[in-house]
Amino acid sequence: MTAFFSGALLCHRRWRKKWMTAFMWAITLSLSVGQGENVGEIASANFRAPSGGTKPNVDLPKKVSAADGKVTLFADFMAANEKGVTIYIVNRSGSPLVIPAQDGSLFLKLAVKQDGNWRRAQSHAFSDCGNSYHTYVLPAGQYLESVGYKPKSGEPGTIRFQLKGSDGNLISNEGLGLWNLEDVADSSVDAMAEGEEPRLLRFGAEENHGLSVDAYLTQLKLLKAWSDGPVTRLRIRQFRDELVKLKSQDAVRVEEAIAKLDEIAALKGTPEKSRRGLLDACVMALREIKKDGVVAHGGNHPLVAWHFLHWLSRNSEDLPVEAWKEVFEQLQNRLPAASREECGMIDSFIRSNPVVHEYLSSEFLAKAAIKYPMMLESCAERLGNRSEWKQLVTIGEQVDEGRLPMILGYYCVEPSAPGAAKGIRMSSADPFMEKCIRSNPWECFNSIRGATGYRERVYMEPGLSLLYWDICENFLKTAEVNPFPFSSYSDMSGLVRYLENSREQDGISPGAKKRLERVLKLGDIQIQGETEEQKKCRQQLKAAADRILVR
Repeated sequence: MTAFFSGALLCHRRWRKKWMTAFMWAITLSLSVGQGENVGEIASANFRAPSGGTKPNVDLPKKVSAADGKVTLFADFMAANEKGVTIYIVNRSGSPLVIPAQDGSLFLKLAVKQDGNWRRAQSHAFSDCGNSYHTYVLPAGQYLESVGYKPKSGEPGTIRFQLKGSDGNLISNEGLGLWNLEDVADSSVDAMAEGEEPRLLRFGAEENHGLSVDAYLTQLKLLKAWSDGPVTRLRIRQFRDELVKLKSQDAVRVEEAIAKLDEIAALKGTPEKSRRGLLDACVMALREIKKDGVVAHGGNHPLVAWHFLHWLSRNSEDLPVEAWKEVFEQLQNRLPAASREECGMIDSFIRSNPVVHEYLSSEFLAKAAIKYPMMLESCAERLGNRSEWKQLVTIGEQVDEGRLPMILGYYCVEPSAPGAAKGIRMSSADPFMEKCIRSNPWECFNSIRGATGYRERVYMEPGLSLLYWDICENFLKTAEVNPFPFSSYSDMSGLVRYLENSREQDGISPGAKKRLERVLKLGDIQIQGETEEQKKCRQQLKAAADRILVR
């Protein structure tokens, strides 16, 4: 019975990393119970919105309305024919526009206005092959033409088009055109629709690999608080099919589960999506109390609630700050008795939630970082964002030496700088930094490099190069008597890039030259206990230093 009531958690398709960012909103389909309805053979899903070559805006037809300073999606409804509606994408923003595409087709979709709401009226079928996904670049001052979907039959209505772009969705002008009721129904449950819904932890029939039946039922019940729309109803039907397949293994238990599923299906909800409704339902799930008055920490039910709260944190644009208050109260109450799995979910929530600073004190974060090892990085990141350097030092004094490089990354960065523009906040190493560097120079090297966003020539910025020289110096001293602390090409190439950035505009400085010469010597010395792979990396590094010096 235990084997039956547990199943597989998450199953991701293998997408190429370079397309991951553009398509995260679509990939979430693979995390649900099953796939969406089969729309692969539906005409609207198979319609391709082609992209021709770019043209200068001076050649843009006068009938196209496109404002200066922005990107415009213009639909020429008057020119619609049996092939579709002519679409113009005009870039007058001053910067290039990256447009995701699949198999040469833009993500351009028809929408219809129904009862004051816009609904997609063109379904989509994603490809299983990562090679299907690519991008077009529309330079500033240019435009391109495409074709929007027009059903062969339907009824007239107010329609528009929506295009997925690098800066979010572009919306066209409105106009009169045909739309099809079946297309709207198909679009409501296809892969693209599921990608816009909260993703689900997966249920299966293998032992110790996922949610139990009861936990999955809790998940579906929480979804009812989110929306009683087509995707939620589809997921309930899919789970019923999963249960029916398992009747032969435990008919009585399956019947009990189906009865509970019917109760969930009968719950009345609204088709409109409600983030606040889902948040409140998650809080109720975390409040569950056993008969003896003990908080119900057992089972997978808390995992489901934290999983959805993590999703809400990344999609919280219409949630007020005060809505999260009880969530953080539950977090602080539950953490002392939380399982390892729940700690992991709470960790993800802390890293993603935009209002952590409103409800979790620096003292709480520092204690949590020390007591719960898997939460160390998320707490350190939040403390670094608050410029709580003393708290980070306190943590560093109480954790294993191997965790120091990770703390150093958040200790060094300037929190006030936005995103990838982050730099180092000091010009020389203090005692805590020196301790971290001595603990593992190479890991500290990577940690600082990652904390600053991997920017080109980041090593040469004021206040940063001195720190890297300190790290390199420690690294070279270590490598002269011990095996290299890395044995992979990717790690070695990081140090090569650093050495290459030591070349200034007028050539290599005397100090940099000395370090490069020491790297050359490392290629020839004998180090006891060194593996063949480490020796090979050392010799490759020597060859790289030689190239830099000769240039």
